Amino acid sequence: MSHARYVGRVGALAVALGVGLAIGATSATAWADDAADQTSTSSGDTSSSQVAAADSVAADQPAVGGAAHDAASGTAGPATTTLTTTTSDSQTTTTVGGDGTPTVTFSSSTVDLSTANEHGAKTDAAESSPSTTPEVPDVRPTGMASTEAVEPIESTQAPTGDPAGPPDNPLLLSTLALARRQPSDEATVPSTVGPAATTSAPVAEATAAAATGTTSWLNGLTIVPGASVQLALQQITAAETVLVAQTWGQANLVSGVVAVVPLTLLVQAQLWLSAWQAVTPGAQGLVIATAGIPIVHQLANLTLDVTLLFPSVAQSWLGTAHTFTQLVAVFGSASAANQAMQLMSLAAQNGRVYGFVPLTMKAVTEPVVYMSINGGPSVPVLVDTGSAGLVIDPRYVGLPGLGTKTGSGTSGYSGGLTYTYDTYTTIVDFGYGIVTAPTSVNLVGAASQDAFAAYFEPAGVVGVLGIGPNAVGPGPSLPTTALPGELKDGVLIDETRGVLIFGPNPRPARVGVAGAPISNLKARTGNNPLQVVWVIIDSGGVTGTIPTYLTGTGQLTGDLPAGTTVSVYTADGLSLLYSYVTTAFNTPVVVPNDSLMNTGYTPFAQQPIYSSNVGVGGIGTTYFDYG
Repeated sequence: MSHARYVGRVGALAVALGVGLAIGATSATAWADDAADQTSTSSGDTSSSQVAAADSVAADQPAVGGAAHDAASGTAGPATTTLTTTTSDSQTTTTVGGDGTPTVTFSSSTVDLSTANEHGAKTDAAESSPSTTPEVPDVRPTGMASTEAVEPIESTQAPTGDPAGPPDNPLLLSTLALARRQPSDEATVPSTVGPAATTSAPVAEATAAAATGTTSWLNGLTIVPGASVQLALQQITAAETVLVAQTWGQANLVSGVVAVVPLTLLVQAQLWLSAWQAVTPGAQGLVIATAGIPIVHQLANLTLDVTLLFPSVAQSWLGTAHTFTQLVAVFGSASAANQAMQLMSLAAQNGRVYGFVPLTMKAVTEPVVYMSINGGPSVPVLVDTGSAGLVIDPRYVGLPGLGTKTGSGTSGYSGGLTYTYDTYTTIVDFGYGIVTAPTSVNLVGAASQDAFAAYFEPAGVVGVLGIGPNAVGPGPSLPTTALPGELKDGVLIDETRGVLIFGPNPRPARVGVAGAPISNLKARTGNNPLQVVWVIIDSGGVTGTIPTYLTGTGQLTGDLPAGTTVSVYTADGLSLLYSYVTTAFNTPVVVPNDSLMNTGYTPFAQQPIYSSNVGVGGIGTTYFDYG
């Protein structure tokens, strides 16, 4: 099912249920601007920006694809209005008002947004000089609409598997990805995109650490699912308190009457967010209970899909409330209006739950999405759970205002590609209102651009978006963790429905395993006994790899014979994650003297798989969801 049909199906049912009008009232993300005039303080090692967990785009960032917002327009309060956030230990306290105006204070548990130093020192390298921009393959305009979804209970059982990583192995990096295959008459199979092998000494140290499966590219970021939405609810309550205190509380009857409208709308926003929190577990439970029952299961899925719209409805009410609050200022309560609108802006950012973008399968095995970097064109990139960090040909990046590089390195993929890159900090726009805060992006060096382009040309992409928290580099971070609100929680790859979803897992999990993508599991071929194996669950792994000891025949090289059953289980051997019978096209490459297996694309083709940025030790968790 395509992305358009998926969203359209949900939207049609929403209209039937009477929520379509609310959704259409206001664009959920086109309005969600940043509060520009506010002060932030921090204590200890925990950073605070605006309000803890409000990981919003900076107010002075350049517009990207038309989705950036002018935070200073209509939202900043007067000089006497302050919004102060103080973070101490695990609590955030926000105080609104002061200087003669009533103050409102509320607290919440914080999400640790502090970041450690990037893995390894950066080596000096000459800044690349991008050549003239070539023709962009299948460039699409950046979308503006947005669709939100819902935070579920992430798993029906605790993740299994030893969190410790695989032993050091000199062949590890080369076997995380397949050797390049030649195109066939049936399908053009691209070179495998796997974790990067780094050759510059400082980065190599970081890569070797990541290869153990215990090093995290989250760089100290601790994500608490649901914390951003809870903070949004508190900010809505604070906005209501400010409006009441400075209109009716000041005996300003005219502005008080006007404030009734935004107050009513704010209540609606609260109701929809609260309904999302309350209804989601039951909707997910219904999907689980009806699994395997035709028609009934489809209806259960449709019911769950509708709940994914609840946060979008809340965003619509927030946007409309923001608009009507401006009238409160006109009728004599400018201070109340400005304070309330600042809080609404923050609530809109924190209330972002899910973002949907179309997912296209190219060359049979490659999941592709479109993005714009630093205001450049919207171009195709590979979604790769098997690596960490965004790597792209700079000829497809908006270069004006890019700034100076923050690091350099040399990396590569199996099949003969080695490339240099320079790291910059800029904005990534996925379209549909999904825009990151400034984040690290690796631009391929000038001398490597042609080889890089030729290597990925069969897959029809110009870059790789690595989203694996404990994958092997190149890092230095995951751009998806720079998204606002709950969008940073993780990524669902749903190839069947043709959609990529940012945020908490929207579907009920069948089973979860520790590590994303590297996890300690059990596997077998045919009727051979189950054996322990370290597995990289790799959306960019094409048809995968398998170590010799799992073949049961002593095979050292070549493809695993067609007709062989491959089965992968949780570490305790009790839960089947996926199983398939190899074919002439879809079969893993046998790798001798290695203990690591690469799944390739097959498990992603069979079921939705969610890569979570939440997990013990920052290594993430991989969830195999109900379809």
